[in-house]
Amino acid sequence: MVATMDRRLYLVAILIVAVAFSFGIIIGHFAIKKTQHNATWKYDKLTRQVNHQNYQTFVSSIQSTNIEANLKDLTSRPHLAGLPEDLASAIVIEQRWLNDGLQVTKPKYNVLLSYPDENNPNRVTLTNGSGSIIIQTTGTEQVYDTTQPKTVNPFLAYTPNGTVSSTKLYYGNYGRLEDIQYLASTFGNASLQGSIIIMRYGKIFRGDKIMHAQYYGAVGAILYNDPVDYAPYG
Repeated sequence: MVATMDRRLYLVAILIVAVAFSFGIIIGHFAIKKTQHNATWKYDKLTRQVNHQNYQTFVSSIQSTNIEANLKDLTSRPHLAGLPEDLASAIVIEQRWLNDGLQVTKPKYNVLLSYPDENNPNRVTLTNGSGSIIIQTTGTEQVYDTTQPKTVNPFLAYTPNGTVSSTKLYYGNYGRLEDIQYLASTFGNASLQGSIIIMRYGKIFRGDKIMHAQYYGAVGAILYNDPVDYAPYG
């Protein structure tokens, strides 16, 4: 009888310890979770404050007159990658960053680049049925600033060199897939075979415009800047 009573007391003691331990785990879990939540909230709040302060410091240090002067300087001359004019622009930026106390490096790269042929510019020609020229582009850009007479002849980098002709010319809007599909549904897929599609820059990457036209059978593409997009107010 005494042994049975002792066994019961022993089991009750174990049960009490187990329950107490379980409550301890639960309380500890929620206490830690709450502490972590508070710490995370405080960290997020502090981060937002610091970011806002950095933003205000950055904005207050910007001068609109400097933006205008820098933009005018960097756009005053063509600076195709790999040419001396591009290096000159890089040196200007490097010096200004050095003056601001920044560490600047100019790593060198060997990459494949394509350039327009200055002696044989790209041209677009419109002829009549007998082959007489009605309209032909000059293949050069107009000079607006006589102090910077050098311009870059129109070309599309990385496209293959060649001459194509067609009796079928279509307007493909922005050259998006839906634009070319509209042509195909309106005039028929067969009509686009061997055609030239003229498209304006914008909305999507220029390479995708050519890819869409080629997919529907076009042999050539003409891309142009629409004043409605780049100078809507004149």
